[in-house]
Amino acid sequence: MQSDVHISRHFLDRQAQHVRFVPFAEAGPLDDAAPGTMLAHRLFVTGGWRQDFRQHTVSIADLEVTSIPSQEVVLNANKQGLTDFNHRGRVTCLQVKQWADGNVMVVTGSAQGAVSRMRFRVPLAPGSALDQIQAWSSLVCFCKADVPGLRPTDCLQMVDMDTDTDAGFLCTWQQCHTDTIAAVDINAEKQQVLTAGIDGQLHLLPLDWDPGSAASTSQTCYSDQQGYVSYHAAQWSSMDTFVTASTTGGLQVWDTRKRSCRQSDLKWGLTGAPQDIGKGTARQIHSIATHPSQPDKCASGGSNGTVAVWDLRFAAAPVVANAGKQSPGDVWQVQFDTDYESGAAQAPPVLFCTDDGNLCRVDWAGHGAAALNEQPRYNSSSDGCVSVLLTEASSVNGFDVNGTDIVAVVEQECMCYIKRRSQTF
Repeated sequence: MQSDVHISRHFLDRQAQHVRFVPFAEAGPLDDAAPGTMLAHRLFVTGGWRQDFRQHTVSIADLEVTSIPSQEVVLNANKQGLTDFNHRGRVTCLQVKQWADGNVMVVTGSAQGAVSRMRFRVPLAPGSALDQIQAWSSLVCFCKADVPGLRPTDCLQMVDMDTDTDAGFLCTWQQCHTDTIAAVDINAEKQQVLTAGIDGQLHLLPLDWDPGSAASTSQTCYSDQQGYVSYHAAQWSSMDTFVTASTTGGLQVWDTRKRSCRQSDLKWGLTGAPQDIGKGTARQIHSIATHPSQPDKCASGGSNGTVAVWDLRFAAAPVVANAGKQSPGDVWQVQFDTDYESGAAQAPPVLFCTDDGNLCRVDWAGHGAAALNEQPRYNSSSDGCVSVLLTEASSVNGFDVNGTDIVAVVEQECMCYIKRRSQTF
């Protein structure tokens, strides 16, 4: 990549497996600085293992980014940890959702089948400071952090707005699965949390679900495959439909209005890639991502570097990029790169990370790499243009994208921040 694209690496003091941006106020002018210099807080939450305390933790940190937006120049990026929470078991999935009034919810799933959540409110006025973050007064905390040496409120002052309860802490919310939870996703419109587990169960948890009630979790179970099928990924595609990927291969689209399920054609293979047909269950989909504004589009990442974009109407085979030609590692996560889309493209561009240390982007329009000032790895009519944003010595476990900003976590206790140029199509 060219020098005008900012990349910085920051020590995390933990092995993070998952990362998500936490929405926050837009940048504001920096005092005692040159005109046009702005300061932005890029908050992010990670889930992983902290070796010094031998604990699974969920952590919130801030990346202070000083920049000159008019010139698209990053002057400095400093990371500071804000708060740590003990997590009940290994963090296997993580999701963040913001409402229009600034309310934010963080939901996690664990290897022990438990769902945890944390709720707070972020300021919306540009230039707001971190001390303006507030906790929701309605949250009842059932287990706050108890790791020796971890002090959740040292830096991040989550001040309750109405009462003196322990709002703002990570709480174990529901024990709904008998085994590892593979995915969680929040439906803001229906006020529900979708969970999918390797135990073959799908749950729809209302946000007002009372974990202290005597009601059975069978009331929230949407589907139970009795362990004959394990789910790898799940995500809402619209207010009433969600998509899953399981050991049966391909994708499944569920409609909650009719309790129906449509399966992709297995003649397209378990990952949607022709080269994976006949390879058996050794080839699997590990991650999916639905398009935020095109509910009929879904990206998937799987074994051997396979990235595909599916039409959820299943009228045609998916568009596939075999990143395995250059990157044989499995794809751990995919996301649509919505701020860099081109109407002429065969499919929307997709960002993905692999276990062999690459963060890449595939573009089917043929000009994505040039627009981002990157060098393509290869380009063909069927496979698209795959370009490299980041190469590390160990697995890139996860990432998140917010416009021109990307944050990624690496196996070797490292977090990488990438600031790209604005779209120039």
